[in-house]
Amino acid sequence: MKRYARIGMAAVVAAGLLASAPPSADGSVIDRFKDIYNAPEKLDELQQQFVQTQEELDEARRKADEYAQQQLKLMRENETYRQQNEALMEQNETLLTRMEQLENDQSERKRFYRKIAASVLVFAGAGLLYIVSVRIWRYRAWRSNRSAGGGSE
Repeated sequence: MKRYARIGMAAVVAAGLLASAPPSADGSVIDRFKDIYNAPEKLDELQQQFVQTQEELDEARRKADEYAQQQLKLMRENETYRQQNEALMEQNETLLTRMEQLENDQSERKRFYRKIAASVLVFAGAGLLYIVSVRIWRYRAWRSNRSAGGGSE
């Protein structure tokens, strides 16, 4: 009997558990019918979301293409500026070399003019010294002739 009491007790506990569980099968079936009935609205909503997402994707692609084109344009401009910079640097080096050459030529010319001026001054000084020395010599010679009595009076 104890054995039957245990079996009976287990049956009562099992029945209690089954009775307290919510009827999920009936609610689930009704919910599925509602979902099927509302499916066209959800499908329309999903299609709208898909179209909107597709438009956003197209806009993003368009912006990415514009950005890529702008980047390409800027890279070309940058390359052009780099080439111009190199050309200007070469031109600058050429002009600096030319300027140094002109400065050297000018300093050579100044040095040449100074030599010519010095030579002219030396020749002029030598000529003036000659003239002065001849005058002094003649004056002394005249004085010595006059004091020696050889002068005409």
